[in-house]
Amino acid sequence: MPTYGWIIIIVVVVLILIAIAVAVSRRRQIEGRRVEATELRDRASAQAPAVDLRAAEADEAEARARRTRAEADEKRAQAEQAEGEAKMHQVRAEGARTEHQEQLRRADEIDPDTDSSTGDRSAERHAEPTDGRTGEQFDEQGNDRTGERFDEQGRDRTSERFDERSDEGPRDDRRA
Repeated sequence: MPTYGWIIIIVVVVLILIAIAVAVSRRRQIEGRRVEATELRDRASAQAPAVDLRAAEADEAEARARRTRAEADEKRAQAEQAEGEAKMHQVRAEGARTEHQEQLRRADEIDPDTDSSTGDRSAERHAEPTDGRTGEQFDEQGNDRTGERFDEQGRDRTSERFDERSDEGPRDDRRA
């Protein structure tokens, strides 16, 4: 056989060997990829419960957030309602206060003991006893019993009936 025949056979054999090497290499590469894909699938399968758990936790957190938002909206509505009620009570209280002041003013207008020019009403008439005594501040005749109009013996200092020359107290003009 001539040399060029041997060269052709050697080239063909080398090409076949290269083709076989490439095929084997490719088969090993494909097999390696299959093994790697199987490992990735196994890891993914092992992580699936954790992923499902995290998804469930996320859903639960979202539900809690919705409930909290709904509760906050409800609390906000309750606060607005309470504020409205408070404003209504303030308006009513102001009206009652105005009515009370008007009644006091009217009483002062018709009260002969009140100085209508200054609107000064007797503090003793509207105040509670402050000297610690019990009982009413005024006696049956309307006299002040807090001691401000009376001396140590209980005599009325403001009365014209009080006889300063006598220690007997108020005079009874009817005996004369």
